[in-house]
Amino acid sequence: MRLFAIRLKMLLKSRANVFWTFIYPLLLGLFFYMGFGNLSSRSSFATVHVSVASDMADPVLLEAFTSAEYDDGKKVFQVHAKLSREELEAVLQEERITGYVYREGGEITYRIRTNGIGESIIKSFLDEFIQMEHLFQELGQLDPDVRAGMLADLMKDNRYLQEINTATNPDYNNFVIYFYALIAMTCMFGSFWGVSLVGDLQADNSYRALRTAIAPESKLKLLTIYFLAALALHFSGNLLLIFYLKYILDVEFSQNLLLIILASFVGCVAGIAMGTFLAGIIRAPERKKEGIMVVVSLFSSALSGLMMVKVKYWAETYFPPLRFINPAGLVTDSFFSLYYFSDLSRYIRDLLTLSVLSILLVFGTYLKMRGEKYDSV
Repeated sequence: MRLFAIRLKMLLKSRANVFWTFIYPLLLGLFFYMGFGNLSSRSSFATVHVSVASDMADPVLLEAFTSAEYDDGKKVFQVHAKLSREELEAVLQEERITGYVYREGGEITYRIRTNGIGESIIKSFLDEFIQMEHLFQELGQLDPDVRAGMLADLMKDNRYLQEINTATNPDYNNFVIYFYALIAMTCMFGSFWGVSLVGDLQADNSYRALRTAIAPESKLKLLTIYFLAALALHFSGNLLLIFYLKYILDVEFSQNLLLIILASFVGCVAGIAMGTFLAGIIRAPERKKEGIMVVVSLFSSALSGLMMVKVKYWAETYFPPLRFINPAGLVTDSFFSLYYFSDLSRYIRDLLTLSVLSILLVFGTYLKMRGEKYDSV
């Protein structure tokens, strides 16, 4: 525990790594939310107010307006039919309303002063109504009451197919993938801690590393303690990001928070393991290794959908092995499977693949460092 606490204090002194772990992901998450946060929340259309001349109204048209509904049962139109055509024209000229509808003879007229979303909805509705009415007129003259009922039923746009939802979240949207890829990128930033870990164990890097190398402690013990200290710090930053996204920015996640945290934990292990392995096999100054980690982390995150959601699916379609070797993609996919699917098989597969990949990277790092010899230190 003493070595663990000392190592933790040393890591906290690394301002650059603390910034990439704790501050940068929060800022990027905020920018994501400002950019398309509102697009990720599902909002229903507002009810449109429509004015109809009381002295030149068509009962069939009024019935069609009042019966139109959105899929959630909300009324499409709020009908106002208390004023005459002359009164509505005066109100229109005073710009107290944007338009009104009346029927004179067989022609429906919609008078407007300005054109907006509401006016476009009314115009589209009237076009469809007129088309349907002409259809029935071509079929022959019908009793007015029968015609009114048939038109009203037709304008309801009844559905005769049952929609079966296989997802855990019926309000699924694609925009949450960007936030999941952000968490995956933060996991990959654990590679910076991995570079620091290897740098403090390779005797030719610094005097501190030299003293560590000649200390009466096994390489495996030191590697384990250093790895756990980096994991504790990095995982804390990831937890902060998850709670920030979920409870402050209100990003949609799965209902099972523990499984989200578990996926994040395994992702952090993979990020640090990737950093230790690459830092162990690359012979270069620590600054250059950190630069390489930036490129690798961002490239891996881009392939997981950080820049554009479709990139992830294009990459995995044209190069299928990528889905098993890209740690950021596995983290993103595990979050997505929790959010969208009720079955946990895909989530478990992602975490098992990520765990095996992490174990191989850590084992490779240990083998490389255990047999390391130096001509001169």
